[in-house]
Amino acid sequence: TAVPVEGETENDPYNIKFFGAAVNGYIALYAEDKGFFMYDTVSKIFKPQISFKLPDKRHLYEIQSIDNNRSYWMGIYGGLLLFNSATGNLNYRGHNPDNNIFINYLKNDSVVTSFYAYENNNLWYGSWPQVAWAPFINILNTKTGEKKTYSISKQFNFWYIESGSALFQQNGRKCLYGRSFRAEFTGDDKAPFQLIPNE
Repeated sequence: TAVPVEGETENDPYNIKFFGAAVNGYIALYAEDKGFFMYDTVSKIFKPQISFKLPDKRHLYEIQSIDNNRSYWMGIYGGLLLFNSATGNLNYRGHNPDNNIFINYLKNDSVVTSFYAYENNNLWYGSWPQVAWAPFINILNTKTGEKKTYSISKQFNFWYIESGSALFQQNGRKCLYGRSFRAEFTGDDKAPFQLIPNE
């Protein structure tokens, strides 16, 4: 059964470009040139959350709100796009009216694919530039500006992987998952990850 999207009509069908997990545990979607919609469990329809257009119809990889809905983070072809709920501004490389520090820090990332966590001033995110050993897992310290970049492919000599999601546990363990791998972050400079065997 199709789930209705508020505002969509037969004369104005929406072009749904992205589905993802929203912060309320349900599904979020992006309709091209319309914006971001979140599933409402009471009315059982997708209701609009943000109205915006992606610049140049860029490909959208990820939508997350990792700061209690103050802003929405979108990983796109071209880097990071951030919608500030307080100001209503859309921020991205070359257009940053809020002077957002994350836009400034990630300005050199060409393809941001995922956001894993933001804790203790460290932003964990994935990127996939068109270079050898991509995709990468990045840890950016927003206080110092230091960024560390890791490659699962390079460490384990994998020919091809796809980065997926992450699990950050209260006991401090950090595990990342993707196509063809499961790995735990060790923090060791020489061997930053250890593979988790299938059980």
